[in-house]
Formats: sequence, C-alpha cells, structure tokens
Amino acid sequence: MSFKPYTYRTERLPIRKAGEILQIAGSFYEIREVRITRQQITLTAGVSDQTLNVATSSTYEPIVGNIKKSRVVHLQYLACSTTDAVYLKWQENPLLSRAANLPLNSNLANLESPYEVNKWSYDDSMCLKYSLAAGLSQTLTIEAIEYFVAPYKGTPEKYLEITADGEAVFHG
Repeated sequence: MSFKPYTYRTERLPIRKAGEILQIAGSFYEIREVRITRQQITLTAGVSDQTLNVATSSTYEPIVGNIKKSRVVHLQYLACSTTDAVYLKWQENPLLSRAANLPLNSNLANLESPYEVNKWSYDDSMCLKYSLAAGLSQTLTIEAIEYFVAPYKGTPEKYLEITADGEAVFHG
C-alpha cells in the first residue's frame, strides 16, 4: 500500500515556498528552505496523553517545530497501520473533534486515505499527544513539511500568521 495524501480532499494550505513570510509570536520570518518529511512512529501501548515531542524523544524532531532553531513544521497527514483505536490530541484538545476525543484507526485513516492534520508547530508544546490502551499496537505514518526560516526585517504586505493553537491565517 502506498501513501496517497493527494488523492484525499485537501483543505490544508499548499506547501509554502522559499521567500514567503511567516509571522510567529509577533515576529516575521522568511522561509529559506523547505523539506517534505515522512516518519513512521511505533506507539507504546498502555499510555495516556503521551507527547510526540523532542522532550520525549529526539526522533520526533522532524514533526515538532522549534523557532529557536529556525524551524517551523506543518503537520499535513497522518495514517494508522492497524484497526486498534488510538486517541489523538493537539496540545490539550482532541484532534478529531473539540466536542469529544474520538478514536482513529486504519479504517478511518490509512495510507490510501490519510487523515488531514493541518496543524503548525513552532515550539515543543505544539505537538501531538496520544493514548493507546494496553495490549494494542499502532504505528503512525506522519507527513510534515519542515520550513527553515530566518528573521525578516520590516513589515511585509502579505504574510501567513501561525497562531499559538497551530492554525494559520493569511494577511494582506
């Protein structure tokens, strides 16, 4: 089975290009380099609200931004390998619905039809968390875009603001 995110209905922003401007925490940054990353993560069973960030493991660095290291990450797609239910959160909120923490599995998000995450990260707190019951197994395949940025002097006419809750808003 191959990963086919582009056959799925996309609402996420297209990949940004070098030279475009981002606003993060009130400061402007110019995108200098863009990389598409895809990472498989085997989840540990019997955990609740386990973070997928650098404080947990350095292997998660490609899916978590760090503006101090000039890196911003846009999580785009996520697929599950098994029908075992995994519960995902973005920061403290359920990922699939704000109303309820719904489970995700390969019936809902697989390599042929992945779940569209569409969240941005510029620090270690802006990350996915998961809960997986004991005795279950799950491997996530995550596609993300890494943007390497540099401070931008001045005020641009157009820019993309990345908010503290991982959303993106165009200005200009």
